[in-house]
Amino acid sequence: MRKVAVARCAFVVLTLSMLAASGADKTVTNKELGFEITFPEAWTVKENYAPGFAISAISTKASGAQTYESATLTVVPRVDGEHVKAMAERMIRHGWTNEGHFALDESLETIIGDATGYKVAISWEPEHGGGARKRVIYYLLSEKRIFKLEITINKADFDLYAKDIDAIVKSFKLIEAK
Repeated sequence: MRKVAVARCAFVVLTLSMLAASGADKTVTNKELGFEITFPEAWTVKENYAPGFAISAISTKASGAQTYESATLTVVPRVDGEHVKAMAERMIRHGWTNEGHFALDESLETIIGDATGYKVAISWEPEHGGGARKRVIYYLLSEKRIFKLEITINKADFDLYAKDIDAIVKSFKLIEAK
């Protein structure tokens, strides 16, 4: 009788710990586009929410934060022969910094998941107010596609979400597309 009770307790503890471990994140695998990415469990994640947008995700509000963190993953066709650095620099030239009120904080080659990609960080003060914002964009190229993971956050809150950002970026990986 006692052995049965101990076995039941052990089973319950093991089951709960497995559920807690499995509930620690949300992994999205898209075999058609050829990627996998993981978000913290508390985030709200939507797949294919608009044309060109593979994923949109919103964090829960971190303790002490002024705003939520958001992330989008867009996937577009790749220009033949284009390298990730040239592509990121083209996006910088024709994107945010042309408008004048954006500052380029960082632009460098980096590791995304298990591949070499490119990171661009910009900051700006929105015209409507609300405090300085920061956007970190990670570019990764596959044979046929450009993956752009874009994370936007209130600049003052950036450090509060740094672990989430790091985990999301490290989780991103290319898989064989259908």
